Order: sequence, then structure tokens, then C-alpha cells
Amino acid sequence: MTGKFAAAVAFLSLAAALPAHAGYRIETADLEFPQDVTTSWFQGGKARVDGALEGLSVIVDVKNGEGWLIDRASKRYAGGTFAEIAVELRKIDVSLQDDTSGDPAGRKAAAAPAKPLAVVVKELGAGERLQGYETRRYQVLIGGELLEELWLAPMIKVGSEVDLVAFETAIR
Repeated sequence: MTGKFAAAVAFLSLAAALPAHAGYRIETADLEFPQDVTTSWFQGGKARVDGALEGLSVIVDVKNGEGWLIDRASKRYAGGTFAEIAVELRKIDVSLQDDTSGDPAGRKAAAAPAKPLAVVVKELGAGERLQGYETRRYQVLIGGELLEELWLAPMIKVGSEVDLVAFETAIR
């Protein structure tokens, strides 16, 4: 009789239980670095993001108005209420603006938009003969600094240079 009573109590407890909400787990990978996966969890007004960047985690509790940044590798964390975090972010913003305060010219330079760098292509004359073609030498300078030197041949007629049937067979 005791076994039947315990089974009935267990059944009624399960029947009266509220449904569990498991939340959501989302994994995203960077297309350039597929081994770097960021995992995000969302449940009941809370979110956690374990980022591939620097191995940091962010936890946000919207209901309690708190946020935390966790660095598991160095066993450090920082956070607090949203109001406290906003105050700290304002301090950081002010300190970044004050970095150029001792130099008025530096402040103006920081505020002015950057000018695009000049790109110059200089022809240097004849180059060597490559694969049976005469070449011309060029330098590409950006902002007065050498980026690369190119040796270019005139237009090559690919149809006469490449056996397209052999090429197609080779790439299959």
C-alpha cells in the first residue's frame, strides 16, 4: 500500500509541475576562422555569450539590471549594475578624450577626419623577359611609401597560350 501511495504522490507531483523552459543556445562561427566559435545562451531575461575573441564571457541579467565580463583564463571579472557600468564607461570615454588635451594641435588632428592617402603608380621602364613576354616595371606608392613593384606584360591571348581541353581535364 505504501508503494502505491508513493507512486500516486509522485505522479500527481509530476502532473502539477510547471513546464520547464530550457532557453536557447546559439553557436556562430567566423567564416574566416571556423575554429573560433562563439556560443550564446538566452533564458528568462538572462544572456550569456562565450566569445571566441580573447576567450571572454559576458553575462547579462536584464531582470536584475546587472552585467558581468569574465576572463576565465586569468580568473578576473568586472561588472555590476547597468548604472554602475554606465558611470565607468563615461569615465573611460572622458579619459580617451583627454589623451590629446595637453596638445591643442593634437586635439584638432584627432577631431579632423583623416585625409585619404595619395596613390601613385610610377613607370620604371622595361623589365626582364618573363615566359617569353617583354615586361614593363611599375612601382605603387601609397602616401609616398613603396607598397609593391610590378612587372607587367602586355595583354596575353590566353586562347593561343593554353590548351583549354587539357586545362578542363586537369581541373576535374
